[in-house]
Amino acid sequence: MSRFAIHIELPKIQHALEDPERWNANWERLMSTQDLNFILGYSLNNLVQRRRTTAAPESTDEYSINLNNAIEMRQRLGQIGIFTFIDMDFEATWMNAAPSERRKHVLVGLSEGCSIARNLNDARRFTADVLKLDYLSRDGKTYLDLFKTIMPGSDPDTTPDIYYIPNPGWDSFQERMKEKYATSKVHLVSLGEMQVLRTELIYYVVGYTMMSFIGHKIDRVAGIKPRGASSDHKTAQAKKMYKEGDRIQKMMFGLEEAKRRKDEEKQVAKALIARRVVMCFQCQKHQPEGERFSRCSRCWNNLKRDVVYCSRECQIVDYKKSHKMICGKEVDMDVATQFASKRAAAEYPTTPQQIPPAVAGFKRSLYLLRHVQLLNKNPKADFFFRIAYTGDTTSDFISMDLTNPYMHKVLRSVRNKAMSTGDRESIVALSHGTLWYCNASSFDKKFGWNFDDFCDQMAKEWEMPNLKEAILELDRKRFEDPLNQKRPQLFMTEEIPETVWADFVKIATSGDFDFERRLFS
Repeated sequence: MSRFAIHIELPKIQHALEDPERWNANWERLMSTQDLNFILGYSLNNLVQRRRTTAAPESTDEYSINLNNAIEMRQRLGQIGIFTFIDMDFEATWMNAAPSERRKHVLVGLSEGCSIARNLNDARRFTADVLKLDYLSRDGKTYLDLFKTIMPGSDPDTTPDIYYIPNPGWDSFQERMKEKYATSKVHLVSLGEMQVLRTELIYYVVGYTMMSFIGHKIDRVAGIKPRGASSDHKTAQAKKMYKEGDRIQKMMFGLEEAKRRKDEEKQVAKALIARRVVMCFQCQKHQPEGERFSRCSRCWNNLKRDVVYCSRECQIVDYKKSHKMICGKEVDMDVATQFASKRAAAEYPTTPQQIPPAVAGFKRSLYLLRHVQLLNKNPKADFFFRIAYTGDTTSDFISMDLTNPYMHKVLRSVRNKAMSTGDRESIVALSHGTLWYCNASSFDKKFGWNFDDFCDQMAKEWEMPNLKEAILELDRKRFEDPLNQKRPQLFMTEEIPETVWADFVKIATSGDFDFERRLFS
């Protein structure tokens, strides 16, 4: 039996934007009627066969490019998500919207994400567990939970790793195939490419849904146009495969319909190619009409890999920061993965980190991520308080900066432990100590800040609804200080000697600092 005897007709990329409702209905019908293991096995076989028609079937170039795109999109989701969830109150607005309104924007996310490239449209067959219109829009919470799961757990200004959305069926298939084809590099590369495409598409759909909902312009992603490389259809094996494909099409649809479909595919392919651009691999400048960028000669001569640059300066910079890893070399999956991560990191320079990364098992809330982001961007600040919700960081937040070096050191130590581990004792001590300081300094009178607003901010950051009660309990204990100096627990440590605290009390009370002022509910 021919290997083309089984044929699955996938919804076409050109219909994603032309008729998204019908296109989506076709996708959901296909995914609901096909067994997941069958469609994944069929897809793996097709991808392997296509790779075997190329001059380099084990090449990891496409895998690396798609992985890089996915990592960059995840970072973008982190940056946009922090702003929209907190400054635009996206979560409440999304949940308050009617299901029909949410559905409209999820459909935009699906159609825009799949219309980027044919491989992403076809990758929707790998996402039957996640990318379903009603599933993402009906109750609202499902989409929000998916977004929060994808959001990086570190400062969004750092470059995250890839996060693969787990699914029992998909994960089981991957493990079985990796074991079955452990010695077949073309199968292993194909499996990796399938997983990355699945993840990349989910990221795009989640991001484009949000952009549509908040009225943000969706910038279409431009594909990279290779120049002069041998295309798949030029090889003898590829010609044989496409000829067999034509025969199956004629057998299934008849001569006239098969010809119409072939002509339509040619027009679609031509339109997709026209959307591609030749782009400098360093600065992303597009090659102007009539100009020809230079290419990495070693990559081209050894592998026909088309890596282009607009200038010698860009080529030198790119070589030093990442290209050296793969220059002129055939690379395996491990190196391709490292290269994609390194390239993404180089594209988005990391903000210096003064807050340690979150430990394994502790995932920071979006509100805490925003606080970490502010502290990393403002290394002289000890803590930030929110006093308004205008969307302007400079007016919405005020910073607390301790000048006493002993207190400064202790606060930062406890703050860093709380923000990197989620340790409850540290969280409560930090929240009470910072609140005590601002209350005694009359921040409420100076900036319009108040106790309840602070507790609301901290409860959201730490996801501790009973934090207010814990803070008030520590404030009651403050007046039980054995030194009778009403010292908060945060600063009740041997790292702040009694003489140092006494000096602080003397200086502070000479001004407007009120040690007697209690917190109020």
